[in-house]
Amino acid sequence: MVCTDCGKKNNIIDVGSGTGDLINLIIKKNLKNDVYSVDLNNEMLKYGKIRFKSKKIKFVNANAENLPFKDNHFDKYIISFCLRNVTNIKKALGEAYRILKPGGNFYCLEFNKPESNVVEFLYKNYKKYIIPLIGEKITNNRSAYKYLEESIDQFPSQQELLKAISKIGFKETRYLNIFNGIVTVHSGFKV
Repeated sequence: MVCTDCGKKNNIIDVGSGTGDLINLIIKKNLKNDVYSVDLNNEMLKYGKIRFKSKKIKFVNANAENLPFKDNHFDKYIISFCLRNVTNIKKALGEAYRILKPGGNFYCLEFNKPESNVVEFLYKNYKKYIIPLIGEKITNNRSAYKYLEESIDQFPSQQELLKAISKIGFKETRYLNIFNGIVTVHSGFKV
C-alpha cells in the first residue's frame, strides 16, 4: 500500500492510527521514515507510545478535520478504518490535501459496499446479527458493535468517495476493492 522502501526518507502520517498496526508495517520496511501517529483518542496514543517506545515515532492528539501541521509537510497520508468515523469527511479530505507535499500520496483503507448482490446480502446480515453478537460476548457491549454496522452503511460508496477525493484536488484517483468490495483502498496524489 505504501512505498516505504523507495530508498528515500519519507514523512508519513497515519491518521486514526489506533493501535499502530500500519505504523508497525511501515517501520519494518524502512526505519529512515519520519512517522507520525495521529489519533483523537488519547488512550490509543498511550498504547502506541508503550508499543513503540524504542522507535522514533511522533504521537499527536488531533482530529482528522483539523490537523496541527504546516501545509505541504508530508509525503504520504494514510487513514485506515477511520474516515467513516469522521463527522465532516470533506473537511478531513481537505486537511489531507493541505498537509501533503506536491507529489504526495493519499491512501484510505475503509469498509465499503460489496460488488455482488449475494455477497452484499450475506455481509449485511453478518454486520446486523453476527458482529453485534460477537461484540456482546467478547466486550459485553453490543451497542458499540451496532455502531460499526451503522457507520459502514452510512459511509459513501466507492464511486462517491472517489468523486469527493477528486473534487478536493487529488489526481489519478482510483480505488481497489478487496473481498468483493467489503474493504476498499482509495488512493490519489497531490500535484
